[in-house]
Amino acid sequence: MLQQIFHISIVSGICCIWGLPLVLAAKKDQLACWTGRSRMGFFSFLCLAGCITLSFLSSWSYLLLPLRFSYLLAITALLLLILILFYRKKIRSVLPDRPKEGAAFPPAVSLFLFLGLFLFVTLSCLSPANRDTQIYHTQTIRWISLYNAVPGMANLFLRLGLGSNWFGLISLFYIPYFKQENFSYMNASLTIWFFTWLLSNWKYHFALLQVTAGHRFLCLFYFLILTYCLFDWELFRDAANSTNYDLIVTACLIIAISFLLEGMAGMQEQRDFSIIFVLITISAVGFKFSGIFGFLLIMYYLILNRSLSNFLTIALITFLIITPVLLRNYIITGYLLYPLSFSIGAPDWQVPKAMTDLLHNYIILSNRFYSNTFINTYEFKDKNPAWSIGWFRTILWQHRLLIVLILSSTTLLFVKTAPALDQKRLRLLVITLLLMTAGWFLTAPSPRFGYGVLLCAAFIPVSLAACGKIKQRWYTYSLLAASLFIVVYLPGKAAVLIRDPGCWLHPIALPTLAYRTIPVKGVNLHLPENLYCTDDIIKCNDTPLPCICEENPYLQPRGTSLQNGFRMTPKPDSAFIQNYKY
Repeated sequence: MLQQIFHISIVSGICCIWGLPLVLAAKKDQLACWTGRSRMGFFSFLCLAGCITLSFLSSWSYLLLPLRFSYLLAITALLLLILILFYRKKIRSVLPDRPKEGAAFPPAVSLFLFLGLFLFVTLSCLSPANRDTQIYHTQTIRWISLYNAVPGMANLFLRLGLGSNWFGLISLFYIPYFKQENFSYMNASLTIWFFTWLLSNWKYHFALLQVTAGHRFLCLFYFLILTYCLFDWELFRDAANSTNYDLIVTACLIIAISFLLEGMAGMQEQRDFSIIFVLITISAVGFKFSGIFGFLLIMYYLILNRSLSNFLTIALITFLIITPVLLRNYIITGYLLYPLSFSIGAPDWQVPKAMTDLLHNYIILSNRFYSNTFINTYEFKDKNPAWSIGWFRTILWQHRLLIVLILSSTTLLFVKTAPALDQKRLRLLVITLLLMTAGWFLTAPSPRFGYGVLLCAAFIPVSLAACGKIKQRWYTYSLLAASLFIVVYLPGKAAVLIRDPGCWLHPIALPTLAYRTIPVKGVNLHLPENLYCTDDIIKCNDTPLPCICEENPYLQPRGTSLQNGFRMTPKPDSAFIQNYKY
């Protein structure tokens, strides 16, 4: 635990430094909306902004260099020196004022904050339970920290092509001196920042609950998102215990949508075009292609701020953020939009098209048949066009509730609500969120891929309908109930700290797998012997590079160095393609 706290502190400190250029570039009248109007909210947003900045820089750097902590320290020291020498006064001017007397957190809020932070740090010390962390995330992070983008790396295992700028950040902050590591430090940091950012925004509107209807609406809106994120395993708790990159996409979209709602509720005038809004929204796409529907939010914002200069600004930011993502995909897989098999040219390292298409088919079917068995064939997909009914029945009850609430938001298009929000802009935003939800549902309807949109679309109508009826003391009671939930939940997770005192010093590393070495043309491939462990799930964990998930007679290195990459030659036969472990 001490190692995790130290690591989280380093991550937070460096991200704060890299968040300063973005905050300094923001319009001061818009800054309060982003930072929650408190010191805690300011530093939470500063860390999130640093994530955005570093993810952009690392996405370009990875095309040429491996992403290592030593490189990060060097450029951070240079940036810090520049900020101290030339921007000290400006930095002081954007820092929030000291809290006024009596503005401290109430005891119920302080208790909830402490228990929440302790929960996330504790979970980050455990061995990751997330399947993708064990299947391919850890391997991807190892590749990024040791090599720049490797041609045809996805030929080793097709999921290695499902990259993310988030893995680049984890690699940047990987400290090789820590010998026992589970790679959850970045996710734990993000969970803490987003949790405190939501809590800070909620507290601001909670303190002004009796002032305007806008404060009452936003108070309930932030509170519902905060408590839901804590309750649903796939959000705060799974994120703190893994390397998954769903929470950063969720955070980017919720922060962007809340900015629009704050302006809509009249919390501050938003006359000027916000570059930060555009950066945060488009960055979600760099973290995961499931954030692609964020461009509908960009279109909404452009409609409200129509001008040629704004359009050109958006086009430039999109080019700068998306281009390295496309180039990385092309180098690693041979396709720009992997796992879509659209490509320009056919490099020798390109993953076979038939396998790419079947991986895409697998992703679609695994999300449509969420908790059911399916056969990864095109025939199965064609014979089950009415999958939506079965999908709705098998998703968890809280996810079904979200879908019902989202459908209820259509009433906002026809019914005039209380004057908490600008009606015209609200209806346009609701249409945008419904279109984003439809896009999510038709492409990859796993709730974890769409939480950023789903939570906002579901809780806007609830907050508008119920905000005037919620009493101030009910929030206090709810926080105490949430604190009790954490107290009851924690012992089951923290028991390992008693059984294994070493966990107080360092996290539990991923299990080490025995493996078999398969030499191929001067390169040693590593095939874990207990590949499926005990639950029939493919796991490479932290097996030495390069790890493969099955014997592949078509897999060939492109040279004697791992940096030269891999390819499949000749083209695999149909039986191998169909039986491949996707």
